[in-house]
Amino acid sequence: MSFLNPLGLWMLLGIIMVIIIYLKKQQEIELKVTSIKLWQEVLADAEKIKISKVEEYLLLLLQIAIVIFMVMALAKPMIYGGAPRENVTIILDNSFSMQAVSSGKSHLELAKDKGRSYISGLGEKVVVTLITANDEMNLLLEGGSKREAIQSLEAVKPSNKPLNLKAMEGINPEFLSCKIFITNKKITDMEGIITVGEDLYNLGITDVKYDYYEHVVICSIRNYSTTSIEAKVSLRDESGREYLQRKIIKGNQEEDLLIALEAEPEVIKVSLDIEDMLQQDNQYVLGIGKDYKKEVLLIGDNYYMEKALESIRGINWKKSEEIEAGYDLYIIDKKHVYEIEKPTWYLKGEEILEAEEREGTKELRIRGYESAEETLYIENPFVLEEKKGFHPVIESEGKALAIIGVEGNRRIVYSSIDLSKTNLTMTPLFPIYVEEMLYHLLDESFLKNMEPINNPPKKFIVGEAVSIVSTEKSWIPVVIQPENIFIYLAMLLLFIEWKVYKNARY
Repeated sequence: MSFLNPLGLWMLLGIIMVIIIYLKKQQEIELKVTSIKLWQEVLADAEKIKISKVEEYLLLLLQIAIVIFMVMALAKPMIYGGAPRENVTIILDNSFSMQAVSSGKSHLELAKDKGRSYISGLGEKVVVTLITANDEMNLLLEGGSKREAIQSLEAVKPSNKPLNLKAMEGINPEFLSCKIFITNKKITDMEGIITVGEDLYNLGITDVKYDYYEHVVICSIRNYSTTSIEAKVSLRDESGREYLQRKIIKGNQEEDLLIALEAEPEVIKVSLDIEDMLQQDNQYVLGIGKDYKKEVLLIGDNYYMEKALESIRGINWKKSEEIEAGYDLYIIDKKHVYEIEKPTWYLKGEEILEAEEREGTKELRIRGYESAEETLYIENPFVLEEKKGFHPVIESEGKALAIIGVEGNRRIVYSSIDLSKTNLTMTPLFPIYVEEMLYHLLDESFLKNMEPINNPPKKFIVGEAVSIVSTEKSWIPVVIQPENIFIYLAMLLLFIEWKVYKNARY
């Protein structure tokens, strides 16, 4: 057994006070009075309720036991069970939400307290492995001593990244035969979890977007608590203009607040005016102007694509005949595959992949726009063969004319549509289609990351809990925190003491 609050054990000195009070009650005091007639009646009544020595000692023992149980609850004991092991792994959650504060301490500090207590309760020959968990798993200590483990634990800093449960698959199975995972999140599909901190009372900004066409900011606010909270949002731009918005957000819900601006700013800062448990997600900075837009390079001549790019206000784009470095996305209208590590849209996919020409006028169907009023068609299309990991975006007669997927670490679109042979380019749908394709290729954001600004993550947890198993039979340490049990026992003894005293009197 170890204690999270060992200083609380000093309260055991209260037992001395209980004994002193008991002894003081036993002392007889001699007083001089003018008459003892009335006192004789009082003493006669007192004799009827006199408590026996056995009952007195029983009351004393009950009072001492009550003090002991209350002190034990205050010291917050932890009991560890299970078979002894030579190797123990501690996985410490240091993701973004661990910066939340409860009772004057961050959840990360509370987790460190639990970790220190757990390590202190281990045998002297046990070696400890320490792993921190955020968007990736970081091995801080492998097979270290208890002292080294506590030192490594103290050095852990909070991350601004979410907890990625999927990343746990990368943990070496050899570390998992005896593991505990200390976190402030309610994860039900995993064993060996020690939970710290109170339930979050928190409003947080999860995302901020800007509509370049309507000059509207879309601010996503999430209420992490169970009760409704009023969100008071302020927005400032670089010129000092301020916009205010309020909205009641129900518990465990996320809602969008729309804030209309007078003009397109360069930078905006969105703030939540609230004293909650996690202040770090109450601000969000977004660059909107030219310097913050992602860069797109069009290689080759394509009149229709150029016109579509000109209509998209959320990007910077340039035309070139050759590949150039430094761009976020490449649109290639040439019969060539370039070795680049950025998202790419090949407009001549039929020259790169296997394709078959279909003669005649064929109807087009764009995924997500099947209900479009105007019929879309194309002359003599080339249909692309299926490609593993890719799915169709535009089809004709059930065959793909444009596919999207991932190769390596980059997103790619292969399209075989000759834009001069389709009426798609003459409809309002075409620039919308191009913009959505770019948006998807650019990881659903036209704006660059504003380093070194760390905006809050969209979610506190990403991925799903995975079953992490060891190469040998896994043993999950039993961690019991009986402070509530001691409180209940103290209350029970108080009741018993009252019953003993009552029976002794009557």
